[in-house]
Amino acid sequence: MTVEAPKPGQIEPVDYPTIPEVVLGNGLRVLVLEERRLPRISIRLAWPIGTVWNPDENLSLADLSVDLLKEGTTSRSSVDIADFSDQLAIQYGEDVSMEQTHLSVSVLDQYVDQAMDLLSDLVLRPTFPEEEFQKVRARWQSHILSQRSQPDFLAEERTYRVLFGDHPYAKISIPPEHLAQVERDQLHDFYKTLFGPDQALLVFAGSVSLEQATALAERYLGEWEKGEAPSLSYPSVPKLDRLQVSLVHRPHSAQAVISVGTRALPRNHADAIPLQLASQVLGGGGSSRLFLNLREEKGYTYGAYSSLRSYRKEGLLLATANVRSEVCAEAVQETLAEMERMRQEPPQANELQRCLAERLGAFIRGMESPSSVGLLEISRRLHNLSEDYYRTYVPKLKEVTAEKVLETSRAYIDPSRVLVTVVADREQVEEKLRDLGPLTVYDMDGNTL
Repeated sequence: MTVEAPKPGQIEPVDYPTIPEVVLGNGLRVLVLEERRLPRISIRLAWPIGTVWNPDENLSLADLSVDLLKEGTTSRSSVDIADFSDQLAIQYGEDVSMEQTHLSVSVLDQYVDQAMDLLSDLVLRPTFPEEEFQKVRARWQSHILSQRSQPDFLAEERTYRVLFGDHPYAKISIPPEHLAQVERDQLHDFYKTLFGPDQALLVFAGSVSLEQATALAERYLGEWEKGEAPSLSYPSVPKLDRLQVSLVHRPHSAQAVISVGTRALPRNHADAIPLQLASQVLGGGGSSRLFLNLREEKGYTYGAYSSLRSYRKEGLLLATANVRSEVCAEAVQETLAEMERMRQEPPQANELQRCLAERLGAFIRGMESPSSVGLLEISRRLHNLSEDYYRTYVPKLKEVTAEKVLETSRAYIDPSRVLVTVVADREQVEEKLRDLGPLTVYDMDGNTL
């Protein structure tokens, strides 16, 4: 008896919802995704402010100022805030990324007033207590020490610094000396200057109506004074016109981390969707070209992948793997060869269909709940994407042909213009790496050797 594999089902049309919006007098935009199936409400406050706003003289201000919000207000101590949250099962979260900052609370709908009261207290009346500031700084010192011991982090840090130079996108890490120098008043001033209602989004998701959400926003955040909307200019990025190699010397490393990176596209570029599919073909999963080559055929690694990082003005395409040090140079060469293959061989029909299904699946999973749709909407707005971006995303993705993948790869994936970053013991890898192209060696703190 022959058993046939099940045929993949048809992908149903994706119905991205119309999201109602109200703008308060202070400029705060209130959005609501109403869903009554569960008695829970998530509330997310987001700004287009992130680590790129840090001044060059201190790259710790964004992370530490947001971290300190929950450590004390004019009416609550850090202990009061923690106890209040525990008693009502209010889940509080914060996240500072390159170009966004999010504060979030999630709570049973019967306690939504209390959750909004807490959120507004943290946002409008933080005091940045000196004692708590010292504790937060100590936690970040420990975090940075741990971070700098990780080879994957060191590879990412060096990649961003070389590819973006003096551009704000290079600011992905906090130098320990900046953490030692920062003062409590700097954090207070940074937050008060940049985090106002003018550019903020307040997104309610769950068991709440637009009328309820608007009333809550007015009651708890209506007094938030509108300020002068901040602006940030982006300088030009360095040219990448040849292959370069950066080696971070990590003594006694048994393995090597390799990263082959090139600058790519912002999210709102016309070719961004075809490039997503090209990256999926190159290294998007366990059946991608990189994975099949470096793991399945060569046995260099447990996994090799590529990914896109997309920002408002620029982006990165990164191909990465952790490999045995003795095959480091060979793994880099195979990665470059697969990038060149993207420019020479269009994906086969089954390869394209599989990668398309993987991209569609990832998008559909991002719409599993009202709160996840809220995250998509925040991303759409803060990346200046068109109003119909998500409604047309699936049709546009399905329109990408093998020829378009080839054309896009030729335009944006050029192995002769990449940065190869390796974190390893230089004694084991340096000689072979020098055969690839101009090489600069750094220590783990970023100093040239």
